[in-house]
This record gives sequence, C-alpha cells and structure tokens, in this order.
Amino acid sequence: MKKLLLLFILSLSLTANSQNIPLGAIEYVEDMKVVGGDIFVAGYTFKVDKPDGYSTKSLLNRYDKNLKLVWSLVINTTNKSEINKIEIIGNKIYALTTHGKNTNKTSETFLMLYIISLEGKILDQTNFGRSFTKPSNIIQQGAKLHFSYSQPEGISYSDLGAVRPVLVEYDTTTKTFEKTICALSVCYPEINVSHNSEVYSVGRYNGNAGSLGFEQVILKSKNGEPKGKILHTNKSENILNAYSTKNDIVILSIFSGVYGDTIQYLKFTYYNSLTNTSKEKIILLSDYKWANVSFTTYGDKETTWLKVDDVNSKQFYAQITSDGTIISKLSLDEMKYCSNFIIKDNHQIQEIDGDLKITRKKIISSKK
Repeated sequence: MKKLLLLFILSLSLTANSQNIPLGAIEYVEDMKVVGGDIFVAGYTFKVDKPDGYSTKSLLNRYDKNLKLVWSLVINTTNKSEINKIEIIGNKIYALTTHGKNTNKTSETFLMLYIISLEGKILDQTNFGRSFTKPSNIIQQGAKLHFSYSQPEGISYSDLGAVRPVLVEYDTTTKTFEKTICALSVCYPEINVSHNSEVYSVGRYNGNAGSLGFEQVILKSKNGEPKGKILHTNKSENILNAYSTKNDIVILSIFSGVYGDTIQYLKFTYYNSLTNTSKEKIILLSDYKWANVSFTTYGDKETTWLKVDDVNSKQFYAQITSDGTIISKLSLDEMKYCSNFIIKDNHQIQEIDGDLKITRKKIISSKK
C-alpha cells in the first residue's frame, strides 16, 4: 500500500524537534487545513465492513494545537465514499465528497457537499449530480464557494460518453447553487484560481489533441455561460500548479518524457485574461541538474514547492518562482511516496506507517 507524505505550516506545541500524530483509520489523506492551531485531516480508507477492493469510507479528523485527537467523523453512505477537498469558513467545514458505487467495470458516483460543524456534526448536505474525476480545490469569494468537476454521460468505463466540465457557484447563505456545464468533451478541471475578481478553472482537454494526449484549457462562467480558451501544445504535459499574479494566471506544467522523446522540461504558461492571450517559457530539467520532478506540488502564493530527484539521486524540495528561479530548498530525509505536502516556516510533516510525523527543519535560501 502506498504511503503519503505531507508537509505544511503549523503553530503547534512540539515537545521535541520531532513528534508523531496517530491518523487512526485514515489510510489516504486527500486534504488538510490548519485553523487557529488546530489541524483538520480529510481522507478515506478501504477498511470497511465488507471489503471488496472498491468500497471506501470517508473520514475527517480534528487535532488540537497539542496534537491530541478532538474528534473523528466517519461518512459511509454507499460503497464508495471519499472526502476530496475541505474548506473552513467561520464555524463551518465545507467538504467536497465523492459518493456512489464502483465495480471493476462501472463507476456511478456523485459529488456531494457536506456542511460540518467544528464539533464534527453534519449540518447539511447537497448533491450536485454525477461526477467522474476528483473535484478541484474550493475558492471562496465572500459568501460564494467556487469549485469544478467533470460529469460523464455513462457509467461504464468502456463507454463513459461525453465527460464535460462543470463549474459550480454555491451560496453559503442561501444554500443554493448554480452549475455551468461546458460543451467541451473529455475535459477534466483540476485547479480553480481567483484572478481579478473572477474564478477560472484550469484543466486538461483531449478534444483536439488526439494521439498527443491532453492539452490545457482555462474555463470560466460569465453570466451562466461557459467561456474557455484552449492552450494548444505539441506534447502531453501534466499540470503541476496554477495561480494568479498581478497580470497573469500562471500555469506550471511538466513534460516527463516518453519513448523516443526523453528530454524533460518545466513549462510556465502566462495567460492574460484581459487580452485572452498567452505566452510560454520552457526550462529543461537538465538545466537544474534534476533527473525527475514529482507530479505532487504545493502552491505558496506566487511560488511552487516541487519534490525533486537530482542527477545524483538525492531527493529534496525546491521552491520555484513564476519565472523559474529556485529561491529555497528543504532536505528530505526519508525516501517516501509523496501524495500531498505543504511547506512553510521550517515545519515538515510526513505520513509514515499511519502517523503524521512533524519535524522542524530549516528552509535554506537558494539560487537557480
């Protein structure tokens, strides 16, 4: 079973330079938040009453600033239940959760939004309809929550039909929502970005790429109508991060090489929403003396933390700016699978054998 590695900022009462927190039943961590020193950990487990290899149940744990478990909430309404994203606003937790039925041939799942109190009680829930891939992150603008997901026509893996992106605006005051379904087929939104008072969804699109794999697309809803721009590429690139700067939406992606084309690179795409134009900057991994970059990243304002293997097989975390400059590094002591991580203020957290291991580490300033 794969192990997860997580790193993030904490204002905690560590009794030593390293301390462990038991995760209990959580096997796979999907999202984490720190509010007022308390840690909220969301995920799921395959440890169900009747295991079949497909059934899961959702879990949400809350730990206090002394790293003690306050409560653990289990959600298991169907044979598949996963909390994918959480956002904490005021005294409520908003959890995007995938529910449904999975087999080796079909997937009939729905996207749900659970409203949970800080005491771990479910207050309300909303069903947004059929979903296929995991939802994007949640963006808050005032009383509105914005997120996106993909919606299939069919349930069979061999015949899903059109898989279309859906942009959602949920009103936390009225508990009502608006959905904008885009016409693009085989399109998977991944990251939502707030830019110039509007919310954009950045994702992958396979409508025109054919054998090239997925291109990139930027979507937004304007008065209930979908607007989009396809960012054409000659190669199939994976999106690592997307964020807003003063003038642009920056998309960081990677080409990891394929048979016959093994030159790996990072690509920075700068999309100007005012002119609906974009430009690119490509940097070879060999320019950094890197051999590999993980698809898992953490965005910190206008920078991105990457998990890197260099040409000497040394692993570490590197903080990279929107122009490709490396400004910080953090050492990595244990060679572990990395699923999610956050890094700030010299604190590092790793999931090892069912525990969150919190370690103080020094972030080292660096140059490219």
